[in-house]
Amino acid sequence: MKSIFLLSVVSLVIISCNNKKKFVKIIDNKFYICDTIFYPIMINYCVTIRELENKYFISPIRDYEDPSIFEGNTYTEAINILKLHLKIMQDLGFNSIRIIPHFDISRFDDTVRFCVYRGQGKVRYNLSKYKKLIFEAFDNFLEILNDYNFKIMIVFEPPLNVQIEDFLKEFLKRYSDNSKIFAYDLFNEPLYFDRKNGAYYYRDKKEVKEITNYWRKIIKENAPNHLFTIGFSEPIEVFAWDPTIIPVDFIQFHTYHPLRVPNEIYWYTHYTNKPCMIGETSLPADNDSISWSDQVKFLFDVYKVAISYGCIGFGWWQFQEVRWGGFEHDYTAIISRDGDTVINNYKFKGKFKPVAFKFKDLKNIKPEKNLSKFCNYYNMLGYNNFVIYGRIVDKLTNKPIEGALIRGWTKWWDIGANTYSNENGEFTLYSNAKFVNFRISAPGKTCIAFEKELTYENLDKNFLTDHNLPLMNLEYHSISFQPFLDSSKHDWFLFNFDCNKFNKAKFKADLGTIYLEDVN
Repeated sequence: MKSIFLLSVVSLVIISCNNKKKFVKIIDNKFYICDTIFYPIMINYCVTIRELENKYFISPIRDYEDPSIFEGNTYTEAINILKLHLKIMQDLGFNSIRIIPHFDISRFDDTVRFCVYRGQGKVRYNLSKYKKLIFEAFDNFLEILNDYNFKIMIVFEPPLNVQIEDFLKEFLKRYSDNSKIFAYDLFNEPLYFDRKNGAYYYRDKKEVKEITNYWRKIIKENAPNHLFTIGFSEPIEVFAWDPTIIPVDFIQFHTYHPLRVPNEIYWYTHYTNKPCMIGETSLPADNDSISWSDQVKFLFDVYKVAISYGCIGFGWWQFQEVRWGGFEHDYTAIISRDGDTVINNYKFKGKFKPVAFKFKDLKNIKPEKNLSKFCNYYNMLGYNNFVIYGRIVDKLTNKPIEGALIRGWTKWWDIGANTYSNENGEFTLYSNAKFVNFRISAPGKTCIAFEKELTYENLDKNFLTDHNLPLMNLEYHSISFQPFLDSSKHDWFLFNFDCNKFNKAKFKADLGTIYLEDVN
């Protein structure tokens, strides 16, 4: 009788799935489409709105084309470029796209405006009066997507403004029945983009909890079949936009520097309380300072770590190289800006990097069972002048807090680094310069910030003073992963770290015991 009942339930699930649109759901901390696990292999793709021949439509950003001009001069030409990009992404093995709208929304103005490219130039429109132009563009885009096997995540401007909030509600409701959409990302990297008067802004966690509870309510009332997430930039988001108190359906985080990547994946998957996926990662490669083969190795290593630690999806930044300034921004993509490529009689600027053809191979990579922390987990960047000891404890229970984030900055806030507490609540914060400013928190716990001058004890008699030590002004963006690799190891392609090059210091200090409380 029991087996007949179970068979009936399975039959109902299959029938209901066949009769309904195939939305992505989370079941047992995994993505599912109907009764099949869905593992997003996602590419980040930046778009804008163009107007040609009185039609408003989604277009790849201009940076993906000439990049000084759009190459399509008619509506048909422009749409064919978009369709070619979608076919390329599908043929390369991507099954989902994170859509990044470059609409230049001015959410800090009294009147919210967005940009449309008319011809080659920008026109600014009042969002409240002309939102129909965005709807027309997305109607067209979602219709085109019906010819491709993609699920899409849409990055949305954070609805911290009433006009944007009203627009979001209408957008959600309009497309609530579209199963091509699987998630909305309502804030991309709040650590960097939550500003107040132009400066970085750390909100109180209780305020963040209240804001995001309201956002979830908006999504579930207007688009109940779609998922809610936020793009977390790195673990120190926990100081304000704590992923454990934000009611997202899943955590979608971004990680880049090879020395930090495996450790940040470990932290997100072990110390947060929701399923996690990588929303953005890449190793910028120009085949000069960093080779294209290293970019391929990075792809394989990051994916292996991700599935070993239990990530439920994987996203790469981004589709084509840009010229935004800075090596990290410009060379992350799967298509270069050099040379020309011809596909279906269309010539576009750029050539496929070797990494572009490797996403199909990810299915052959198997997770490593019981993968432990990497040896640089507590000293990710190999700083070796100073180390600060301390301990993080729960104020109410007096029990140690594992997985806390400890961040230090110099007096002038120009150089910073962070570390994590271990199972005993203990931490070691390594740096090359003296840290004076500190911020400390843990998932679900309060955040404290303070300034403190520390007294250091000499550990290395070769250095008699803590002044003028080597590389005191070294900031992490300038730290190469290459000197930290051990070529004699073969467990990993690129994460073969030489453990002897970490966890060393010339001077030490003690920060003492830090007490944190629960966020109510």
